[in-house]
Amino acid sequence: MKLVFILIGGLLFLSGCSDRALTEKDLAPLRIGLMPTMDSVAIATAYELGLFEVHDVAVELVPFASARDRDSAFIAGALDGATVDLIAVGLFNEGGIPTRATSVTTAHFTLIAQADFDDLASLKDGTVMISHHTAIDFVLDAMLEAHGLANDYVVREEVGNIPARFEMVRAGLAEAAVISEPFATMAVVDGLAVITDTFLIDFNPFALAFSLEVIEERSAELRAFYQAYLEAVEYLNESPMAKNLDRIVDLIGFPMEVVSYISMPTFLSPVVPEREIIEKARDWLVEKGLISVDTPLDDFIFDLKN
Repeated sequence: MKLVFILIGGLLFLSGCSDRALTEKDLAPLRIGLMPTMDSVAIATAYELGLFEVHDVAVELVPFASARDRDSAFIAGALDGATVDLIAVGLFNEGGIPTRATSVTTAHFTLIAQADFDDLASLKDGTVMISHHTAIDFVLDAMLEAHGLANDYVVREEVGNIPARFEMVRAGLAEAAVISEPFATMAVVDGLAVITDTFLIDFNPFALAFSLEVIEERSAELRAFYQAYLEAVEYLNESPMAKNLDRIVDLIGFPMEVVSYISMPTFLSPVVPEREIIEKARDWLVEKGLISVDTPLDDFIFDLKN
């Protein structure tokens, strides 16, 4: 895991304010958990370009290799927000950690397999590496549904660490796995089969979320955070790919080897997730017995613009 990076520009701004005493919350940065996935790129870019400092908000980036480690840190109160998904938001709320998704993110997850597999149908009864009861599990169900296949068409095996899933397929120790970029691009370079992905099935349950306490008590900071985030999205969508990746690979744990060949998507502007995907996430969680059947949709999102 890479070192934690702390942005101090906002603190310098606050030190110049003589009309009020500094509080503990003033001094604390927003602690954001990041995964080695494409949806972390905009945040890391905003950090690297100094955009958070421009908007007078202190941010600490905390990288993780597995969703379970990230979730444990969030539950323990070690994070204020994180690149997560609607499944995690539902589970946090059910576990007594009020959490809201404040915007969609540009994540990209891919089902890869050994080269002798042609499509999802050819994976019948094959083993797919996932992380159970997470968005990865949810995504695999959506992929199967999009191809008219039942959820039990494949066998799921727990491997929580994203890079480990990729390495197991690359080493021939697993038949298939759901992984994120940049590992999907690395899989293509290595000659592995790309079966389908979330872009192809138009499925995006991924989001940036914060604890409800942070949303209610630090709304001004969050709005400043999102101003910087939006500027980073605009920058990414207008700037050369290689230059961007070279800036942020270390911040989010991308393998350095991807810089020369990974493709960057068009990054989404920060808007709250649509009702349709929220309903799908809630219904999936209810079906799995993971949350209460009467969980309201409003428990999943918060629109900072209101």
